[in-house]
Amino acid sequence: MNRFPLYLRFIIPISLIIILSSVIISWIIIDHEKARLKTNLQDKGTTLAEYLSLNSEYGVLTNNQESLQNLVRIVLKGKDVIYAEIKDTEGRVLARNDKKEDISESELMVITSPIFTQKVIRKKEEIGIFPEEGEKQLKKEAISGGKEGLFLEDEKKEVAETKTEKIGDVNIGLSLKEVNATIKKTGNTIIVVTCLSVLLLILIVGFLSRLITGPIKKLVVATKKIAEGNLTETVEIKSGDEIGDLATSFNRMVANLKLSIEHLHQTSDFSQAMIPSKDMDGLLYTILNRILQIKGITKGIIFLWDERNKSFLPKSFAGIDSEVKIKFQDNKFLKDLFSGEDKAIYELNTEAGVWAKILINLGINYLIPLKSKNRIIGIVALGSSSLIETFSEEEIDLLNTFAHIGAMAIENLKLLQIQTENEILKLELEFAHDIQMRLLPQEIPQIKGFDIFTLSLPAKEIGGDYYDFINLNGGNQLGISIADVAGKGVPAALYMAGSRSFLRAEAIKSIKPGEVLSRINGLLYEDMKGKTFVSMFYGIIDIPTKVLRFTNAGHISPMLYRKQGDKLVYLESHGFPLGIIHGTFYQDSNFHLMPDDLIIFYTDGLVEAMNAERELFGFHRLENVLINTSSMDIKSVIDKIMAEVSDFLKGENLMDDLTLVAMKVN
Repeated sequence: MNRFPLYLRFIIPISLIIILSSVIISWIIIDHEKARLKTNLQDKGTTLAEYLSLNSEYGVLTNNQESLQNLVRIVLKGKDVIYAEIKDTEGRVLARNDKKEDISESELMVITSPIFTQKVIRKKEEIGIFPEEGEKQLKKEAISGGKEGLFLEDEKKEVAETKTEKIGDVNIGLSLKEVNATIKKTGNTIIVVTCLSVLLLILIVGFLSRLITGPIKKLVVATKKIAEGNLTETVEIKSGDEIGDLATSFNRMVANLKLSIEHLHQTSDFSQAMIPSKDMDGLLYTILNRILQIKGITKGIIFLWDERNKSFLPKSFAGIDSEVKIKFQDNKFLKDLFSGEDKAIYELNTEAGVWAKILINLGINYLIPLKSKNRIIGIVALGSSSLIETFSEEEIDLLNTFAHIGAMAIENLKLLQIQTENEILKLELEFAHDIQMRLLPQEIPQIKGFDIFTLSLPAKEIGGDYYDFINLNGGNQLGISIADVAGKGVPAALYMAGSRSFLRAEAIKSIKPGEVLSRINGLLYEDMKGKTFVSMFYGIIDIPTKVLRFTNAGHISPMLYRKQGDKLVYLESHGFPLGIIHGTFYQDSNFHLMPDDLIIFYTDGLVEAMNAERELFGFHRLENVLINTSSMDIKSVIDKIMAEVSDFLKGENLMDDLTLVAMKVN
């Protein structure tokens, strides 16, 4: 199948471009020359029209046709002027003269100029003046605020104005014959020159195209052979220009391609070798031994950065006793070696520091950094090979590729191990959450004369908030507690569980809340050792008398709204949180409950809920909700509180555990 020759693909489009460019340039030159000649003729006609306009004002005003005719004759003497005429504003010809040449409208240029005259208009205007006495009286009245006593006299003053008025037009006809002849002559000359230039350029392009495409054909033939798998093919072109450079680059490319294919196979094998490794020791052993095989290197060590020790520690050995303990602390290893130029491989010398001498004595000559996201996570140390001094650029690139793949494999394995640990931790936290939820009351006490409802939301899977109900004195009394352990998560949950156990153990020993918290404080002080503390409100309701006896260990005071009298109060009783000071004594307070009383026990996670604008939900909003929901059932009260909190947060998460216990007296 015959194909379109390459040199013609050069000649035809380039020739078309040359021709098109020449036509455009020629058209631009001719058009420019035409515009220039017309502009010159127009400027000449404008000058003559202005001359005739300026000198014909008197003749038009006096209707002196003889003087106007003389002016027209003078203008007609100008070259290219065909006719000249003067008209009044009504279009009547006052003077005209022409050369009687037979000329079409397309070859005629008409220049028009108006004739103006200046008229003086006189008129009288009225003006007001103040007589002397009247002016004094005016000032006096202005000061006193009055409006009477103004004396005016009228006078008229003559004023003159100048007005420009059009009285006629001047028309001058100019011949375009000479302009058109000049343009035609110039255009013919440009066309002839352009055609000759285009022909010469096409011949030059054709010659150069054949000169260029000849060596390219040789490259095409060689490329076909390479595509068939013959990587030994080369091109011989003896030329000192870019074509010769192209042939040299082609030959180098073939050699590099052959080497790259070999390295690609090695890289693929290296990557495949990383897949089976499930433990870090096995992975590091594979990485080190694959790198050693590149040059038959006999010694190597892989160091990994240990965040806990802030050091590079040896993790895998080859050709070196694994009992050798080498440790580089405080990141000095990096500062000394990698503070300069960023390279794939670094040569060791004794000037690098004491640590370098230790490695050199072990036969280590080169270091390769293992990088992940521009962070050095490890070092591959190599040495003791007769060929190690002759690393080529391609081999350095291969080492760099191996180091990059190895670093990713190390990081991926770390992530896999972390993921596994996180999954185990997640299961443990879910289990702990279930246990913690079981520690909270599973059923709300059903007590005659009281409606109770609760809600607890930990900020994490498990939290430090706690509430409890304890039946005392055969069901005639009910112990109510709400507590908050400082902190969140597992530690807080453990202290919460301990606090619950202590409270249940001590609550049955005394019906005085102050005595109960005093004993719990001593027990927690021994366990916590000042590491954290617990805030707790504890009260005992005597059900028959509806008297609440309570004490407070640093917890937020419960809020009570009394519908009778529309009064909101806080159940205040102040004391230190539990576990801070040994031997603390807590006092009791009493409060008599009445029908329709609404009490809210809560932790600081409610009032300290924070929105995106860093605002706190606060006590004021809780007070408003409590007042506005006093007539609702107890569950609806808590639902309304949480709806207000959710609307306030606008999608933000709780920063702390939130617990609510609401109680309404019937």
